[in-house]
Amino acid sequence: MYIELNDPDAIVVHAGLFPSIPVYNQSKHHLLHIQMINPIIEEKSGIACTVSKWPSKCAHDANWKFWTHFWNGHNSVQIIFGHTGLNKPIFDDRFVGIDLGCCFGRQLAAYILPEKAIVTVPSHIKINVSARIKKYQLYDDVYTFS
Repeated sequence: MYIELNDPDAIVVHAGLFPSIPVYNQSKHHLLHIQMINPIIEEKSGIACTVSKWPSKCAHDANWKFWTHFWNGHNSVQIIFGHTGLNKPIFDDRFVGIDLGCCFGRQLAAYILPEKAIVTVPSHIKINVSARIKKYQLYDDVYTFS
């Protein structure tokens, strides 16, 4: 469900990881589908809450944020992920998001190691999804579509 790389230290996953859970204890659901989470529920109630939602399902609740907002890193390992179509790559020492929505006619991205370079090519798919989807802000200048 994930690939561990040693040089450089990185973990490749489809969607991401739930914070505070070691990669080997992650649920398949999070590895394949995680997007917006709210660990504050757990902090307030003391009850484990590892629910993940689509951006459109929690857009009006500021406590729900993209999982990377809560990810503090894991032994200096960089997490490389996709699944969530972005308007541009997310690049940080702790994680790299490379899904740019190629299947929706946007771009295909690759992360080149060990150089840590992101390259993109345009999609050959011609789909007009702008009328059916909305964009949701994840960071100041990074959006996802849902």
